[in-house]
Amino acid sequence: TVAKRLPRFCIGSQKCSNLWRIKSNMEDSALDVSVGIHDLVLLPKLSDTEITQNLKKRFSRDVIYTNIGSVLVSVNPFQPLPLYTKDIIQKYNGAVTHELPPHIYSVAENAFRSMLMEEEPQAVIISGESGAGKTEASKQLINYIAEVSGTADGSNVEHVKNIIIESNPLLESFGNAKTLRNNNSSRFGKYFEILFDEYGHPRGGKIETFLLEKSRTVGQMKGERDFHIFYQLLCAPDEVKAALGLGAFDQYRLLKRSGTYTAEGQHDAQDFNETMAAMKTCGLKKKAIQEVLKSVTAVLNVGNVTFKEDNREHSSVHDQPALEAAALMLQVEPSELSRCLTQRHIKTPAEEYDVPNNADQAGKARDALAKAIYFELFDWLITVVNEALDKANTLDSQEPLYIGVLDIYGFECFESNGFEQLCINYVNEMLQQLFIENVLRSEQDEYSREGIEWKPIKYFNNKVVCDLIDERRPPGIFCILDDVCATMHAQTHGADRKLLEKLGGAVSSHPHFRSSTGRFTIKHYAGDVEYTAEGMCERNKDTLYQDIVDVMRSSKSKLLQAFFPAPAGGDEKRRPTTTAFKIKEQARRLIKTLMDCTPHYIRTIKSNDQKKARIFDLDRVKFQVQYLGLLQNCQVRRAGFAYRQEFGPFNDRYAMLSKKTWPGPYKGADRDATKAILKEASDALGLEKADVQIGKNKVFLKHPRTLFDLETLRKKKLGKFAKAIQRCWRWYSSRKYLVKLRAGMAKALTGIKRRRAESIFLPFNGIYGISDFVNEVQERCQELLPKGTNCRPSFLDELSQVYFWQGKSTKVRPVTTVLLDRYLVFLAKNESRAPIESSQKMERLLPVCILKVKSINGVTMTTKADDGAVISCSEPEPFSVVMQPDKDAKACNDCGRAFTLTHRRHHCRGCGNLYCSKCCPKNVRSFPCSFEYSITRSCAKCFYDQPLFVCQDFLVCSPRRTEMVACIMRSLKAAQPDVNDTISCKARCSGPAQGSPPTVLNFTVTSAQGNAKECKTEIGATGFVLHGTQGLPEDAVAKHNKAEAKRRAAAKKRREAERIAAEERRKLREAERAEERKARIAEKKARKKADKAERERLEAETEAKKAKNAAIRRGAGRKPPSTAEAGSAAPVAPWMAELAKRKAGK
Repeated sequence: TVAKRLPRFCIGSQKCSNLWRIKSNMEDSALDVSVGIHDLVLLPKLSDTEITQNLKKRFSRDVIYTNIGSVLVSVNPFQPLPLYTKDIIQKYNGAVTHELPPHIYSVAENAFRSMLMEEEPQAVIISGESGAGKTEASKQLINYIAEVSGTADGSNVEHVKNIIIESNPLLESFGNAKTLRNNNSSRFGKYFEILFDEYGHPRGGKIETFLLEKSRTVGQMKGERDFHIFYQLLCAPDEVKAALGLGAFDQYRLLKRSGTYTAEGQHDAQDFNETMAAMKTCGLKKKAIQEVLKSVTAVLNVGNVTFKEDNREHSSVHDQPALEAAALMLQVEPSELSRCLTQRHIKTPAEEYDVPNNADQAGKARDALAKAIYFELFDWLITVVNEALDKANTLDSQEPLYIGVLDIYGFECFESNGFEQLCINYVNEMLQQLFIENVLRSEQDEYSREGIEWKPIKYFNNKVVCDLIDERRPPGIFCILDDVCATMHAQTHGADRKLLEKLGGAVSSHPHFRSSTGRFTIKHYAGDVEYTAEGMCERNKDTLYQDIVDVMRSSKSKLLQAFFPAPAGGDEKRRPTTTAFKIKEQARRLIKTLMDCTPHYIRTIKSNDQKKARIFDLDRVKFQVQYLGLLQNCQVRRAGFAYRQEFGPFNDRYAMLSKKTWPGPYKGADRDATKAILKEASDALGLEKADVQIGKNKVFLKHPRTLFDLETLRKKKLGKFAKAIQRCWRWYSSRKYLVKLRAGMAKALTGIKRRRAESIFLPFNGIYGISDFVNEVQERCQELLPKGTNCRPSFLDELSQVYFWQGKSTKVRPVTTVLLDRYLVFLAKNESRAPIESSQKMERLLPVCILKVKSINGVTMTTKADDGAVISCSEPEPFSVVMQPDKDAKACNDCGRAFTLTHRRHHCRGCGNLYCSKCCPKNVRSFPCSFEYSITRSCAKCFYDQPLFVCQDFLVCSPRRTEMVACIMRSLKAAQPDVNDTISCKARCSGPAQGSPPTVLNFTVTSAQGNAKECKTEIGATGFVLHGTQGLPEDAVAKHNKAEAKRRAAAKKRREAERIAAEERRKLREAERAEERKARIAEKKARKKADKAERERLEAETEAKKAKNAAIRRGAGRKPPSTAEAGSAAPVAPWMAELAKRKAGK
């Protein structure tokens, strides 16, 4: 818009040699193929290999984030990158998703703004295998939300923010550990909800954990570590270790099994201090923190208790000091602790008795106690954090706004996979099923909502795998496992064998199940995983003997008493729930919670197994791409249209493609503006109707190539606009410089130079004349001057030169003065009507004089109000001899063509060489001879080596002579830094004019405004004296000031009217978009409410059907009533009628 309002031709200056560059509001690097494609949906070819190669290309440039539509793919770089600074947070704060490159902050911003605008809960689901960067992603997500969420005076907002941030190191210390694949692997699932008020202020939160890997407490694989807190505690300050009686790492049996005590990237001593600070932030007092540390120490000491066995297979404690140390930390009697570990109390309806444990059973009881203490401690810490987050009682609101973040360890497949891997992979199967349903459902909903048709795509629905694991009818793996655990006794080997037998009989025909000796295989969505049945039943049951629970309840530690509370209402007699049952219920509850939220997905990928930076394992990444289903996700997105965008953002980005929408805003609806843009783009690109479709609120592009073609058109348009803005900037900067130059000249000449009313207010423009003439002058200068000379003028104008013709009379001729960096060129129009030769191009401008700036001695003006200025120059060397043509030459000096009587020949006045008419234009140049004003020719060598004039001072007259003098002095100062840049203003010019006889000159000078003016100039032995009008009329100044003030007021009024109109249009547009957004939100809520009601109806029907089937099964074992009884009995129950029908059918 600015470019169209300013002049088309803009001048340049020394200060504007560097071009300005235009940067769009969107980072165009997102579409730069040198760093890969930012959205995998836009790949030209879709395959697992192409996706992997694109991720590798971006990874090599430290670009770890890539999109699949709204899904973010993150590759773990295994090195810190400058991607999470506060400046970047502010960059993404409030930005639209498509405006910036893919980033986890973009997902967080989208979730946060969607929650506020749509008033619906959001959920961010982070999935991937261990070591892919899920924990780091969740931390950055929470940090961003805590940073951009608002603040409110007099509230606990900052307190909640601190707890949200500080809870991370606390949970990492107690829930993370070093594994073979990750040095900071989360060994538990975490679902973190941050609750907000209607203004976006965090008011509370809630953490739900599940599937803590308790078995890691008592055993790890080689090269792994236990939970971080054990190693942090052993690296604590000496006074803390002394108070707890702690020793070195290798003194504890639970830690030295793996043989690894350190982990790269984990600073245990520093992390211990952060954990202590986090406990204080969460509200724990010093005494409570001490109890927590004692519980952790107790787990280490309990693990050191060993047992020996006598010949009757009765166990006893082998290491008494270890037992006493454990009892001290547990605050129980050592004898009671020994008794509950070496024997168990059995109750029957008839009697009670004690059964001794063998060494193996005692060791399992010890491990069960250690696991139970640690699990309860972890669960208690979660409760503490939740209580700290819920101080404002925000969880009791009816419809809370919240953002849920799910961080759960991903799909696992090791050499030996047990019960923990089965539970982990089951939860990931459930999440994958949710992902597929949400993606497909969102695609279908969007197309149907926008009125777009699409063809569904085939995909693998892993619901069949979920049913294989958790189904009740027919029984799945978890149900069979629970049945076996209900009948197992002390020995577990037989139970594991029985489990395999039952699995073989119940699910052997399932297409995703395969059984083998001691193992079974499940075909997961990520691939086949083989599970070992050994120990699966014991880990699923995972119960503590009642004797151990009673001893823990008798502890003097209130914390331990809280870990094992007394049962209420005879719950002790109920059969305890199994781990599989808990996991199944937690997973279903989690999926139900996520179904009520708007999901956002982050799929994390591990770049290599060495956990080193700059390594991208293609095979390893390709395997993860396959099991994450990225190809299927891309195919679903491209099944209909590869790119879709709302009308508003689309118009903002591509408005310049149509004259109707650029440069002024489109005054119609956004949909009409999009149509106008696409119509002109389709004409330019040759798009077909099927390639682009316009919905109700969005525009859809079928192929990725269409988007790239639009970007190409946009870049071409931006290039044109950039050139226009560059011209405007050069014009602005040059005008600014000239204004300063005019002010400086006025100041320098104040009091010593009288001015006229028509000249004092003339603007300094630098270049005067139409653009075509200026271009012609520049081309002519390029021809006349040596190659490589900068021919961009800083001053160009037509003025009058007073000169002596043949030393007899005085003449005034118009000359074009061109001031360059190093030359001052005077050009005169060729008055000849025809070229010298018919084959020769007529030159419109002939050189009068070419001066080097450094040869100028100075410039002098008089103190009178005249237009004259004298340019004094040093004396050059004229042509010493004017060479006559060599009449004896028989051929052209250039081409060797023989001369005849009919051939015209030309000679150089400097060296006398002869040229034919064909070679003359390229070898000989025309110029006016200063002492004999006629067309003269010279070859290139003589043209540059010899001066073109007889030396004399130049008397020039122009209304803009002040500006010319200022520009000359600026160039002279640049050429000779030591020169004095002051302008000489005297009543008479000092010194005689070189080559000028004393005479009186009477001539007429025509100004640029076309006013003719009679001038009288006396030229004597002492110099020039120019006579002109005196003084400056005050009325002229007042008239100019009044006109200028009126012009400025009108411009200000016009700008204000334009601003008000633009603001009104913007508000109207925002109101329309807000109404459309509210309508979409209401429609979405109604649809979700209907879906929820439908789900509840289906669940009620399913439960009713199950109850009916159970009633039928119960009735099948009863004796049917006799005929007499039937006659006198009440009407037959529905279940009996159903049973009779079935029997009749048989």
